Parts: sequence; C-alpha cells; structure tokens
Amino acid sequence: MSNNEVLDRIQYVAKHHSLILDLSELGLSSIPDEIYSLTYLEELILTRNNIQIIPSSIGLLKNLTSLEISANPIRELPKEIGKLEKLKLLGAIRCQLETIPQEIGRLSKLKRLFLGGNSIE
Repeated sequence: MSNNEVLDRIQYVAKHHSLILDLSELGLSSIPDEIYSLTYLEELILTRNNIQIIPSSIGLLKNLTSLEISANPIRELPKEIGKLEKLKLLGAIRCQLETIPQEIGRLSKLKRLFLGGNSIE
C-alpha cells in the first residue's frame, strides 16, 4: 500500500472520529506521525508490518484501550507506554523484544498482555 493510501486511512479515521485504526499488513517501516493527533483513538492495530521503533509519542494516545503491535521487529518499548493508563490489551507477540520497561507496571487496567515469541530476559 502506498503512503497516500495509508494517509487516506488516517484521514478517514480523523474525519469520522473513528475509534479504531487498523494499519496491519501494510509494509509500514514506521508509525506515521499523523496518528499521534488522533488522541481519541481507542484501538490501534499495527500487526505484521516492518516497524522497528515505537516512538515515545505513543504516550500521547491516552485513550487507547488496545494496542496490537505483534509480528514487527521491535526490540524495545518506550517507557512512555506507561502513560497509556486506559490500556486493557497489549499484543506484542513475535516481535524481537528483549526487555519490557518497568513503566508497564503503571497500566492498572491492563488485563491481557501477549508477549510470546520474544527473547525477553
């Protein structure tokens, strides 16, 4: 999918104030910056891309209840993940995670944490 098509999806979500954004299997190498203005988003699906870095800006998405990042070559999560206080589900299966930030302990509403297929120490 081209960058324009990805941006079209993001703009559609912005225009309609959709609560879910699915950008899975699009060959993304990074998370588009435009996503971080969608502060009302509740579910962000980024599975099966080529995303290597989850930037600290992820902490701006304070209404997220579900973050799916499985099957991406991500080595670490930023400490700002701890700012996602409404997060109930974090899916990070088959990434390349080696550690989990302590800040994940702040996610008091987290009910489902999927980390299988990683090399966490």
